[in-house]
Amino acid sequence: MAKVGLLALDVGGSFVKSAVHLFENNKKEKIFFKFHSKSFKELEGDIESIYTRCIQDCDYKILVSSFAGRVLQDGEVVSITKWREIKKRENIFKTLNFDKKIFKNDIECAMVALESAKFQTIKKGKVNCDNRALVYCGSGMGVALSKDGKIYPSEFASSSFALDFENNLEKKIYNKTILSNEDILSSNGILFISEKLGYKVKDLYDVIKKVQEGKLTKVVKLFATFLGRSLRNLALTTLCGSIILGGKPMNILLPEYYKNITEEFLKDDNSKWFLKNVEIKRVLKDDDLPLKGANIIGFKILKEMRLV
Repeated sequence: MAKVGLLALDVGGSFVKSAVHLFENNKKEKIFFKFHSKSFKELEGDIESIYTRCIQDCDYKILVSSFAGRVLQDGEVVSITKWREIKKRENIFKTLNFDKKIFKNDIECAMVALESAKFQTIKKGKVNCDNRALVYCGSGMGVALSKDGKIYPSEFASSSFALDFENNLEKKIYNKTILSNEDILSSNGILFISEKLGYKVKDLYDVIKKVQEGKLTKVVKLFATFLGRSLRNLALTTLCGSIILGGKPMNILLPEYYKNITEEFLKDDNSKWFLKNVEIKRVLKDDDLPLKGANIIGFKILKEMRLV
């Protein structure tokens, strides 16, 4: 039986995660890597090292890569947000002899991974509709829509976020620039809110720890309110019947803060009739959704080719 190698890769906003899957004579082996590449050139060197060490001698090699950036539907251009680089498809990992290379937006891969995810309901809904949206937050924010089995990445995260200047806490958030949804609803956004409200925190893990200790209630309530406002705009612009939340920043949302999300989400008298029927839920244990999605895509291809 041929030796088959699958390299699933998630190039995120902070870290690069990869999983190598090896198949030979009905045996399976999985090797996981996590590292921090500082440029695309460095990323290529890191991946070349994994390739040489793990799958170079495989008879069939496939790469499925998830990028925190823009991957156009035709797959011809990939832009990596954190490095501000644009790469032609044919130039990505050019020196590595993969038999098949697939590039996806990270939010596309995360959406694929929902098929095996478990959820917790934040707000019940009644809309009988197969339109659903995924809001996945990390260092940044990704949004995708799915309908009829197709996934459509969105740039909703880059759209402007409106502050309520009649609210004293929200006034403190204003920094004389136009804020985007991603500026607020991400791990960096949580640190930004904390700083503006006068709290000293080291990183997102420090925030999560303090929240679990019953601290930073103003930060979490404001984040939950901002999230509800953003989700309301998303629901009204896409008419989705279900919104799914995922990503590590959502871990600060203890159940007692769900009401803050719902109350702000429903603050539109003209559209309340629609909004009250939209379901909102969050994914549980989802830190690696994009990588899980890349794995699923790779496995499906190999099974269709009867290689595993």
